[in-house]
Amino acid sequence: MKRLILLSALLIIMLNVFAQSFYQQMPSDFCNNSSNSTPTIINGVTNSTNGWVHTPKGHLHILVIFISDLNQEPLPAWGGLPYLPSAIGHWSPSLIPNWAMASSNSLLDETPATIGNNKNLSLFYREMSRGQFTLTGDVFPELIPTTTGLTLDAINYINANYPNFN
Repeated sequence: MKRLILLSALLIIMLNVFAQSFYQQMPSDFCNNSSNSTPTIINGVTNSTNGWVHTPKGHLHILVIFISDLNQEPLPAWGGLPYLPSAIGHWSPSLIPNWAMASSNSLLDETPATIGNNKNLSLFYREMSRGQFTLTGDVFPELIPTTTGLTLDAINYINANYPNFN
């Protein structure tokens, strides 16, 4: 019993010392939400508090590919209700979802000019970065059927069936 009390006391003391050490290393504005704060420079290196150094900047254009695993079992009924491809968040296993179609959709925008037409990833990243980062993208025009669900199979399918796809 004395050993248990001694170990418990030692653990509490160690946690307290660790917590004080950790707190002393935290920047003073760690939890400060000030939007007017500027990055500080310590020993010639820009401090990355609040993501100043790591916040993405520039323009990134991505390709989204929907892959269908042909070996996957169909979705079962949930709670006694049948699977409804028309329900929000669901789509037919043989088609690209409607919310990912068009140049400005619920997923992302194809060009920076259409950002803001929909609430999507493009708008989120523009607002998150205060206009310094632009995310746009295309959705591959076909649902790629694979038997493994692996990305490599999808790339091989695209190379074989769309040899001129950029």
